[in-house]
Amino acid sequence: MQTEKPKRVKRKRFDINALSEQERLEYWNNVTEDHLFSFYKPRTVKFVREKTKEFTDSMFELNGGKLTAHEPGCAYAMTLRNINPDIHYLGTDPAENMIIQDRQIYADLPNAKFEVDSVETGHGKYRHDVLLMLCMLDSLPHEYSMTLIPLMADMCERGMLFISLRHEKNNSLKDNWSYYRNFNSHNPEEIQELADKLGFDCELDVRENFSNFAAVWTRR
Repeated sequence: MQTEKPKRVKRKRFDINALSEQERLEYWNNVTEDHLFSFYKPRTVKFVREKTKEFTDSMFELNGGKLTAHEPGCAYAMTLRNINPDIHYLGTDPAENMIIQDRQIYADLPNAKFEVDSVETGHGKYRHDVLLMLCMLDSLPHEYSMTLIPLMADMCERGMLFISLRHEKNNSLKDNWSYYRNFNSHNPEEIQELADKLGFDCELDVRENFSNFAAVWTRR
């Protein structure tokens, strides 16, 4: 017996770079978990989860079997169930609706907490062993995103995991490409150069057929 295919939801097209801060906040406050995951290919989600587990496991061991981690712009915390549950995790996001749902989704994880905060309001308030920047900057204008990275780097003691869309894989930068979100993206080299400038060693993971790349920053 054939089942009826679900109707595809038609999304309004817009340029993320043209949105005001308030418009961007209103947008994310209305994004569901299913909608968020529709932005990513399954292998991208797998890549992000595997790199986060690899990074946090290594830092957990180096730190003597304990670790605190902060994920700014956590949205629906796509990697949280993949990391060691003994890690004390904080997820922050300016979208209050997402944080409310996160508290419900992860209520069974006693070491996970969620707060409504942006990078700017959280800077100076939070300090953790490691920081997780998992694609959250891809939804912001490029120049603005580059001003946030130093603030986030200042919020970690030991290191940081940065994952982003690559410039050469970003279809929204191509002429005549029809988009409903103009994704931001980064060059691995600019992230490596910024890491060195801020006092971190940087190890890149740039795979030929992957749209995203990872950069592990370790404080010198």
